[in-house]
Amino acid sequence: MPHKRKVLLRISLLIIVVALAGCGHLTPPLTSTPTAIPSFTTTPTILPTLTPSVTPSPTPVPRGALLAYVHSEAGINTIFTVNVDYGTEQKLTSEKEDVEFFNWSPDGIKLIYQISPINENELYTVEWDGSEREKILSGSTNGSYPVWSPDGNKIAIFSPRLGHWALFTMNPDGRGHTALTDNTVFPSLASWSPDSSQIAFNPWHNTMTPPFIAKVNVDGSGYTELTSGEGGDYDPVWSPQGDIILFSSWRSGSLQIYRMNADGTEQQALTSSMGGNSNPVWSPDGRQIVFVSWRDSDNPEECRDSECNFEIYTMNADGSNQTRITDHTSEDWGGVWSPDGKKIAFQSLRDEPTDPFICGEDCNSEIYVMNVDGSDVIRLTNNDTPDWGPSWRP
Repeated sequence: MPHKRKVLLRISLLIIVVALAGCGHLTPPLTSTPTAIPSFTTTPTILPTLTPSVTPSPTPVPRGALLAYVHSEAGINTIFTVNVDYGTEQKLTSEKEDVEFFNWSPDGIKLIYQISPINENELYTVEWDGSEREKILSGSTNGSYPVWSPDGNKIAIFSPRLGHWALFTMNPDGRGHTALTDNTVFPSLASWSPDSSQIAFNPWHNTMTPPFIAKVNVDGSGYTELTSGEGGDYDPVWSPQGDIILFSSWRSGSLQIYRMNADGTEQQALTSSMGGNSNPVWSPDGRQIVFVSWRDSDNPEECRDSECNFEIYTMNADGSNQTRITDHTSEDWGGVWSPDGKKIAFQSLRDEPTDPFICGEDCNSEIYVMNVDGSDVIRLTNNDTPDWGPSWRP
């Protein structure tokens, strides 16, 4: 369903992968150096600016905290922001652009977003106030899952421009592409190290072997496989200090959250509850982790999607003090920390009057914010169709 797609799509895909792969093991961690690939350039296209509902400022420092999210209506996804302190909303993209993914620039001035595959995964940028929309990739030079580096100098993307999917970096204007891998790597979500020198990702080479986790230097050197993919490992998340990588894995037979050193050593499970746990997100100071768990379902090992009771938990960086911070009969998921670490935004079906098993793709998720202990829950959006994917402005 659209409101869960960003959180749960890869989980469904990886279940299929594991089923195809059976109980096979991959080769233990190894290192190699990819073949150098020539760079490419593209010419960005300036687009007409949508009429913003607020006056653009040459110095984009809005009052109040901004939270971007995706609003789905009539099968089309558009990006909005909501001012957490004042409640005002701003539309950033057109109904003609079906948004698949977006990511903030580290300075909070721009967002980069990907529109649907029917438009060949074109990439655009837009200012925080809806001005200065610009197409930076299109056609055969398309890309998927763009993620800005912490220093703002590069953007990681997955692109098929070599004749197969590979991991690339490019400049923020869409020029200067450099391939970091020379073999087939299906699109996933790249995770930058805090110093912008390395990228952790899923080198998912084919659908007959479980995905594993690797990292590579920003210049394409130092490719290192960190996990063997036993059961399927995915979604690496670098800690703010750069020494630890979180990831999710099926290696125990259920989906659990693991941590390892940045070099792949000392891999250990942080969760082990019945059902599953996924989508870990570091707090800004690296001391805590917010995640989603369905351990509270009536039958956590057998529930499926809308029959599971997703709840939001926090835990310490070492897995201790696992605490449930939402408690509702409807589903809560997609927790993300505010930049100051004092709030957590999330999406929920708690105001959907219909049973999720019945409403299916029409279930109306909304965006909420709460204190880190789960108190003072505030509903930020109030629409008739799904809102999902909350992301704080840096």
